[in-house]
Amino acid sequence: TERAYVSDLNVITQTFLTPIKKLNVLTGPDMDTIFCNIVEIGKVNRELLGNLEKSLEEAGGDYAKMLTGQIFNDVVRLTARFASSA
Repeated sequence: TERAYVSDLNVITQTFLTPIKKLNVLTGPDMDTIFCNIVEIGKVNRELLGNLEKSLEEAGGDYAKMLTGQIFNDVVRLTARFASSA
């Protein structure tokens, strides 16, 4: 699920990325290779999860009434914004 994926991204960031950065054990290029855009990916997926949960709540828990298409359109715009700032 999206919730599990966001949780996994948080674990990777908190357990590996942050400590490795603090210890300065890897070069910048190695960090980029290993962790690529994980911070940006986390931001996009946290927003996606939040929007999905909000839509489900507004739909009274009825998945059929969720605005899923609009949510994904919004995420595409957000992803494009990250891509253009990279």
